[in-house]
Amino acid sequence: MSANYESYFELEGYDEAFAMFGAERVDKAKIRAANRAGSRGKTLASKLLRAEWNMKKRDIDSHMSFRPARPGKPEAYLRIASAPFPLEMFAAKDQRPKGVSYKIKKKGGRKRLSHDFETFARSSHRLILHRSGKKRPSLRKGGVLAGMVRPRYPVAERKVITLASMFDRSAVYDPVEDLIGDVFEHEFARQLTVLS
Repeated sequence: MSANYESYFELEGYDEAFAMFGAERVDKAKIRAANRAGSRGKTLASKLLRAEWNMKKRDIDSHMSFRPARPGKPEAYLRIASAPFPLEMFAAKDQRPKGVSYKIKKKGGRKRLSHDFETFARSSHRLILHRSGKKRPSLRKGGVLAGMVRPRYPVAERKVITLASMFDRSAVYDPVEDLIGDVFEHEFARQLTVLS
């Protein structure tokens, strides 16, 4: 799942440009301006998020995509994934038998989850798991008799904050919106002069 970052801007002088340059030129300028503004906004959002949150660039960028505008669909979208990040993306360290330590914000200290543990999937992908739900019976290896059954908790991957909730803060949202508006307006005027 993902959420579209939406921001709308009203250009001053748009009607005058439309009358002066014509619909085709204005539409081309609008599409190019939207794409430049959206691309710059994505770059700034990634930079601001990394300044506050203890994550790598590739992990943030993989959860954020830019869909450019094109003829017939002049809107450009910055899509923010709403799926939660797995804990291993936040510098998680296995400290058995004490659990797993992690650090979500760059300015904060490390925290620990005493009942979590590290394991690896068959694909060698690293996972941080925690026991969840009610105990369920499971058989010991090679045992089928009732006396050899022991209870066990089911496990699930530990997931934490979403990029969408990280993005929806004044430290990121407002500067990105301001930049997109400024770049869009400037680039729109510039494209009107360079397009023929």
